[in-house]
Amino acid sequence: MTTDERRRIAAVDAFRGALVLIAFLVLLGQPAIQEWPATGPGDFFAQWLEPSSCDGVTLADLVMPGFLFIMGISAGVSVERRQRDGQTSSAILRHLLWRSLGLFFVGLVLDGGLPGPLAEIRWLGPFQRIAICNLAAGAVCLIANGWGRLLVAALILVNYGLAFDMIPAEVPLKAGRPVATVEVSHYAERYNIAADVDRRWLPGRKYYGDWDPCGLLTTLPALGLTLLGAAGGCLLMPRSTSQIARSTGWVAALAALALISAGLVLNRWQPLNAWLLTLPFVLLAAGVWGLAVCTAMLAESFPALSRITTLVSRYGRRTLILMVTLQLIQREGPRLLAWASEAAGVRPFYAHSLLAAFAMVALWCIAPRAASNERIGKPPPPPSP
Repeated sequence: MTTDERRRIAAVDAFRGALVLIAFLVLLGQPAIQEWPATGPGDFFAQWLEPSSCDGVTLADLVMPGFLFIMGISAGVSVERRQRDGQTSSAILRHLLWRSLGLFFVGLVLDGGLPGPLAEIRWLGPFQRIAICNLAAGAVCLIANGWGRLLVAALILVNYGLAFDMIPAEVPLKAGRPVATVEVSHYAERYNIAADVDRRWLPGRKYYGDWDPCGLLTTLPALGLTLLGAAGGCLLMPRSTSQIARSTGWVAALAALALISAGLVLNRWQPLNAWLLTLPFVLLAAGVWGLAVCTAMLAESFPALSRITTLVSRYGRRTLILMVTLQLIQREGPRLLAWASEAAGVRPFYAHSLLAAFAMVALWCIAPRAASNERIGKPPPPPSP
């Protein structure tokens, strides 16, 4: 692996690490901020770290799209590297399948559905969505180059956007009376075609009772976003860092700005809705994170900035372990803290702040192990005599 390739992959690790830290702020930092006395800056950060209720965009809304986008870059690069190493398509597909099945199983466990009856299992959650998009995007990368991936992503996103206006949803007016329905084509929480598809076809437990933001139909734009990342990876990853710093960096930055502009323009047609992954939101998220990846790669060319990316990249080399740790602390932490407080005979004081501090210590302890196993960013060992 050349020095330029190590720098590029280190930049991708730094991007993933930054997403892990943002996810930490969203899952545990935002509740902790709300516990403290109200201040102007505190209220501002709390609002930006809280997911939007319907329309609009906050930093919390961009976390999951960021993971999908960087997974697309990684999937495209991984498939191309394995093809250069001489692996067959069937071997690459087996690797993608086993990896995706593992992620899907982790999602089932984290959502509290296993063990339990089938009706209580949340079949589609964040980790399950990542697993499905990883498998599908990897399969597309096997047979399509950068332009082909971009074409597939465009077909998915455009048809998904048109479905909301051309296919009205049927929403029950009263529970238990499915005959009484009304045709609507809104983008509200329950009055849309994605929620209607989940009510009809998605089994098991759903996040909102009768529909799920990670449901069946909304997985399509998630796959489109992943393929946009895979297409962008073809533009950035094969180039050297010096080339990125000169011509390719400008091309990637302009492409990202074009996506952001397209998302803002299309906002007149459809809302920026993170729950439904509307077309304007997907384009805006892809542009924002594409610009961030390009910036991280450019930072690797400067020694002063590369020290920062090296530190953050420690959190990006064990992303799955860190995210599982955060999910477990968020889910089981309040219960354990309440049990410990009851056993000690005291009331929990600043409970969310204690959980956030504990999670930060856990992340800081796990990240150095990733650095100790680091294979990227170090010079290759000298050849044996």
